[in-house]
Amino acid sequence: MQDAGIPAEVVTEVRWELPPAYVADLLGVSSATKVLVRDRRHFGGGVVYQLSTTWYAPEVAERIPELQQQSTGPGGMLRRLEEAGWMIKGGQRHYARTRMPSPEEARALRLGRGIPLLVDLWVTRDVPSGKVLEVTDRRLAGDENELVFEV
Repeated sequence: MQDAGIPAEVVTEVRWELPPAYVADLLGVSSATKVLVRDRRHFGGGVVYQLSTTWYAPEVAERIPELQQQSTGPGGMLRRLEEAGWMIKGGQRHYARTRMPSPEEARALRLGRGIPLLVDLWVTRDVPSGKVLEVTDRRLAGDENELVFEV
């Protein structure tokens, strides 16, 4: 966005809550364990273009206090994971798919009737241990975005 000269802004809500079952399974925690959640709305030119939610297991959130702040600092959350001693290069897996949006997602992203979401679920692991450090669910308008991966 900023490369195109469009001012970008992120509004972040940070809280502790019970994760969805699939996130608890990925993080290796009980579904009765509260995890740190970072919910973000990404704006470009005053319009929401992406919704993203990231979940962290308690031990990850406690080891990196910046994750509980509005801003995680230069380089973002992935740099904080590396600074905390985890090796994440080569430890991310993306699962891309489309689905129909919830009414809240459709309103937030201003999606017309019948427009699907493009969902990019990514899971970041510590390479040596295989431990899942974070799970992020990005949601974008399915008719206006594409994901490109260099392998």
